[in-house]
Amino acid sequence: MKKTIHINLSGIAFRIEEDAFNRLQKYLKDVEAALGTENGAKETLQDIESRIAEIFMPVASQPDASVTLKDVEDVIRIIGVPSDFGTGEPDNDSQSKENPSAPQPAPPISKRLFRDPYNRVLGGVCSGLGAYFKIEPLIFRLIFLIGSIWGIFLIPYIILWIVMPKALTMEQRRQMFGGDQPPYKTNYPNSQINIGKDAGNAFLRALGIITGVLLVIATFAAMVTLTMLIFFSPLVIDVFPNLYWMQQLNDILLIPQQSFILLIGSALLAGIPLLMLFYLGLHLLFKFQKGGKTIGALGLIFWLLGLGMVIYATVTIARDFKETARVEEVITPKPFSGDTLYLETNEWPYRHTHNTLEYGNHLKSYISNGRLFTEGNPTIYLKKDADRMAITLTREARGHNTDEAEKNANDIEFFWLQSDSVIQIDPCFTLRMGSKIRNQEMSITIEMPKGKYLKAEPTLQNKIRW
Repeated sequence: MKKTIHINLSGIAFRIEEDAFNRLQKYLKDVEAALGTENGAKETLQDIESRIAEIFMPVASQPDASVTLKDVEDVIRIIGVPSDFGTGEPDNDSQSKENPSAPQPAPPISKRLFRDPYNRVLGGVCSGLGAYFKIEPLIFRLIFLIGSIWGIFLIPYIILWIVMPKALTMEQRRQMFGGDQPPYKTNYPNSQINIGKDAGNAFLRALGIITGVLLVIATFAAMVTLTMLIFFSPLVIDVFPNLYWMQQLNDILLIPQQSFILLIGSALLAGIPLLMLFYLGLHLLFKFQKGGKTIGALGLIFWLLGLGMVIYATVTIARDFKETARVEEVITPKPFSGDTLYLETNEWPYRHTHNTLEYGNHLKSYISNGRLFTEGNPTIYLKKDADRMAITLTREARGHNTDEAEKNANDIEFFWLQSDSVIQIDPCFTLRMGSKIRNQEMSITIEMPKGKYLKAEPTLQNKIRW
């Protein structure tokens, strides 16, 4: 292990390896000799030392890190050889001949994508992207900030935070800028160099504080609401009775296993982004340094877990619509007087409320008399000049298999009553209590022989298909 020396350069403490210290000391003496005794030479040398301290800062800020000889050679390439500062030293060719250890031109640097931990607001992703694409990082920060508010760029930012390494060494920082001279800032810890504040970053900081307050308040309220809806739904329903139908709706759509998986998955899918936005708001307010990458990685893992659970639940629900079954019930009306059969509707005892949920297959759910009902409109067909007089009730539903689909079809409730030449039917069919919604449908086929006629009341006339 090489011997290290503690030095003070432009008011900043560094730990430097002995050979690197000797090289740096010689370089500064050569620069001082090149500057000579001209006016301002002392100030120029102090500026050079300050510049060197700035460039060394990424190395010096790391625990147990030391400035190496390679770091010193890189600094000399960036700042320039002593002959660049005056005429007191030989030119580059003669200097290389007299001093074989003089720095040679740096080989081309391949550009790589890094996070910049010394010019960061959160994780250094935006500053790293700005360095890679040679675009002001403020633009990326505003894009991610606006996108995160809408939940668009939060997950991509976390992914980039995880996969992009930090640019810690001077070599990594040169790769981050593609070999260009890095515009080192004063964001380094313990830096005593004061070269002024950037107006854009100051504005962004103020905007970040305001955004942080809004994010903390909004996401905290959203997380409390989400928690109440998921884990304390009976209490919420007591406070907001109009939400009662949501609790019962779960019972007619999902089986318990699907409900549990979908509930947990949805909670993770919606809750993790809220939690990340809440953490982002706290970070914008308090600027804590540690834990962000770990929290982001865990958040991404749990969010992906929630997404997987939602996808799995969705697939199992879709499988419950795989098979179709039809159940037919043929009814022969009793003999009646006259040649006309009258079709009327029974009095419907249920009253809709404004909380009605309609499905794509003409089913709808609502609450009536404290109970959740699901109903649908049957399709009525009329066949004239048939070979018989009959009424066929066809119930249809879907299921995971044929037996389950047939059971769901039999759970369709529909009542009729004949009184002489009058047949009364329900205006709608309903699902038996505890039945699951599985695309239930129903049709009524009325066959009238020659010489017999059907007369339907006005409410049914428009529903009959000839």
